[in-house]
Amino acid sequence: MKKLLMMTTCIVNPENVSDLMRMVDSYDNSQSNYSHIVLVQTDYTGYEKEIEYVKQKADVIFTEPMVSLSRARNIMYEYAKKQGMLDEAEIIAFPDDDCWYPGQNLDKIYRMFEQDSQLDLFVCLSSESPSEFDDSMNPEPMAVKELINTATSNTMFVRKCALDNKEFFDEKLGIGSINNGGEDVDFVMRCFVNSRKSLYLRTAIVWHQEENMGDKPRYFQGGFKALKKNAFKHPMFAVFCFRKFLVGIYYMLKYGMSPKMFFSAS
Repeated sequence: MKKLLMMTTCIVNPENVSDLMRMVDSYDNSQSNYSHIVLVQTDYTGYEKEIEYVKQKADVIFTEPMVSLSRARNIMYEYAKKQGMLDEAEIIAFPDDDCWYPGQNLDKIYRMFEQDSQLDLFVCLSSESPSEFDDSMNPEPMAVKELINTATSNTMFVRKCALDNKEFFDEKLGIGSINNGGEDVDFVMRCFVNSRKSLYLRTAIVWHQEENMGDKPRYFQGGFKALKKNAFKHPMFAVFCFRKFLVGIYYMLKYGMSPKMFFSAS
């Protein structure tokens, strides 16, 4: 049986380590065939016991501090290839260390891919009060609006054949890079155009802390660059790219976003 391969990064501190242990516990009773790579950044002195606990459930690798999120995921991807884990995998996911899966949700997502060999991309929602995935919930065909506005690392699941073989995560995008943000939308847009079938569930079935979007301009630069990069890969991508351009003008007028940020993204 092919596996569900998860890749997670963790910057060691009391809160993150506690969150990571909760996350690995949430799939401990999973019936699916899974594997999990956890990339630990920074010195974990004082947390040896906790890291050993995680090692019982996942492959733990270490890297130097302050690696960008995209770089960290690429390191895990290369590790998965070298260890043969990618060959064994069918579905890829990128849960944050502070997300977790209620009930049998992870199993049900995996079985959905097993039962539909054409399904290459699934996106759901996350919240602090997620539901258990049951038969009354009907995923619908993915629309570009939902793809761009809602897909995150915690809520996207991709069949390996839909990956962009030329590029995994763009290291010029994402937290810790020269552009803050945009790595997830860039990745999922490229997977979308490679997918035979994509589904979207308008229900939160993954736990993750709700994002504070108060500082909206903060992520504009990376998001706009991701949209520009993929604008001509799908007719609707160009529409959303132009819309984002107008949003940037609005951010300058409404929130005082610097022209430098706008034009560096443009």
